[in-house]
Amino acid sequence: MNCGIYVRVSTRDKGQDFTNQLIALREFAATQGWTICQEYVDQQSAKNGDREQFQRMFRDASQRNFDVLLFWSRWIACRAKGCWQPYSTCSG
Repeated sequence: MNCGIYVRVSTRDKGQDFTNQLIALREFAATQGWTICQEYVDQQSAKNGDREQFQRMFRDASQRNFDVLLFWSRWIACRAKGCWQPYSTCSG
């Protein structure tokens, strides 16, 4: 199974680092026997979905470039009210 990984930290200037998220998610994918086909990294607030890698992730998902997406928590991906609503239902 192919998987994508999405990680995010709020800011670049406050010493926040996404490395721990990446390591944990890479390890989890390995334990499942999944192939990581893409990693998406944003370093900005999740107040809305207007982030380059976040948008790229959804474009890739719509093209079925991966089977499953891993992220640390849904708050890492997006805090904006209704952010996931357009993406909440997927057909197989």
